[in-house]
Amino acid sequence: YAKNGRLPYAFAALTNYVHINCLLNADSDPDELIRDFCSFMYPGAAGDMIAFYDWMEKRQADLGVNDDPYLKCYSYKSLDYPLSLLDAAAKKCTNKFWLNKLRTAFDAFREKARKMSHLTAHLEKNLQLIKQQKAQFKKHFSKPFLFST
Repeated sequence: YAKNGRLPYAFAALTNYVHINCLLNADSDPDELIRDFCSFMYPGAAGDMIAFYDWMEKRQADLGVNDDPYLKCYSYKSLDYPLSLLDAAAKKCTNKFWLNKLRTAFDAFREKARKMSHLTAHLEKNLQLIKQQKAQFKKHFSKPFLFST
């Protein structure tokens, strides 16, 4: 999660755990490691936390080294779902030490996304216009050209 240095380090704890364990034992099962990590770090709330990390990872899968995560994949509104997962985990977790650290980092991350929401809204509007123009272009030029001799 901290692949380009623009995401909070707290988001990378699971990734670091899986990476180091796979380096030490190439036969490790990443899904089992994820379950073990979430069960240990967030006792009682492993299911919600697995869903949280899975959602966060899938959103940034296409994030390039120079891409801004707030503009590319984490708009303010899109962070409502992982927020709900953290809220659900907080109700179940029996030891909130690590959950509180992650929540603090997530809240700061979400606040930055809120401050950039005007840019992401503008970006979304432009992408929608491009899609419409692309569809019109495709419709207009999908027929073969007819040349008269």
